[in-house]
Amino acid sequence: MRTRPKHIALFGNFGSNNLGNEASLKAMLDFIRRARPHTKVTCVCYGPDRARAEHDVPAIPIKLALPEIWWFAIVNRLLAGLPLRLTDFVRALYLARKFDLFIVPGTGILDDFSERWQGLPFDLFKWSVAAKLNRRPFALVSVGAGPIHHPVSRWLMVLAARLAIYRSYRDDISKNFVRTVGLLTQDDLVFPDLVFNLRAPNSPHSGIQNGRSPVIGVGVMDYYGWDSGSKRRSQIHETYVGGLTQFICWLLEHGYRVRLLLGELSDKQSFDEVVQRVTLQCGSRAAALLLAEPAHSLEDLMYQIGETELIVATRFHNIVAALMMGRSAISVGYADKNSVLLAEVGLGAFCQTIEEFDAERLIAQFEEVFHGRDQFSDRIRNAMPEFRRRLERQEAYLLENLL
Repeated sequence: MRTRPKHIALFGNFGSNNLGNEASLKAMLDFIRRARPHTKVTCVCYGPDRARAEHDVPAIPIKLALPEIWWFAIVNRLLAGLPLRLTDFVRALYLARKFDLFIVPGTGILDDFSERWQGLPFDLFKWSVAAKLNRRPFALVSVGAGPIHHPVSRWLMVLAARLAIYRSYRDDISKNFVRTVGLLTQDDLVFPDLVFNLRAPNSPHSGIQNGRSPVIGVGVMDYYGWDSGSKRRSQIHETYVGGLTQFICWLLEHGYRVRLLLGELSDKQSFDEVVQRVTLQCGSRAAALLLAEPAHSLEDLMYQIGETELIVATRFHNIVAALMMGRSAISVGYADKNSVLLAEVGLGAFCQTIEEFDAERLIAQFEEVFHGRDQFSDRIRNAMPEFRRRLERQEAYLLENLL
């Protein structure tokens, strides 16, 4: 007879500024607390203090901080960080034995967006190996995967994924990606993003229903390219922010109100930059129609989206939040995950990439989606119950085989 785990570690980039990551953690916590109320859960993450405060869960740091010992700091620097990484691995090896099961709940954990190999790729590798050496199962649940550009990051992340006893992905492109980098995926499954299992807030009335000008949501990301060291950082950012500003000014000039949307608190710099540019280019009168209060949780974000007719967004979980609220979305994205998700609800044609962002094309896409928004919303609302049914099937599998 299988022994149920008494202590589960939830591993990932949590306690962070990313609203989608925090919602993914919440979705898994809600499931475990509902289905296994007596099971102890600890979060292994980058922001343990915030995770404890926001989710009421015990939490430990994902990595060891550099000790405040002068000679260790010198030796560590001379040896390119190797002493700290070895010490950190020994710590993970010791701590891993305290848990019965490791779960990575959702998020795009298997990509290297703005990551050096010494960051999340190494930390994922370190903990998966520590779990394996302690004979503790390691599971990847509804995760996103790819791309992974750096060869060392790819090697570390693929090995970590190979050590998992259970792997499921939030879309087919993630499963296809890990197959192309050498994993056998015939037993791996595809289920929707975990966040779709959260309860959406009641939708407020839109502006049109209240006899006011329609509100359009525009998500803003602090984006400078996939690689944090790209020489084209400034050019990419200017193309993106400049295009968004042009689009927002067009909306304001044509009588729409605009609600700016945040998906991560670190996007605030670009968020403020767009507000300043719109004020300069459109004038303070038009800018008065711009709503720009940042959300601090995915629930806040969904409520803001509920005030809109549709949204234009870059971050994946902005798109997820829109669909959960029954709103159409247009993607100006940096990876294929947005377009793949939107294709499931008939909006796959209304996507473009940041690097090739064309504001005039976005205006044309917007006009088509806006005029057909009722039909698109019906299709979205019809799709959501099936997303949740598929997630329920995954929960049943996890309860029978892991939890």
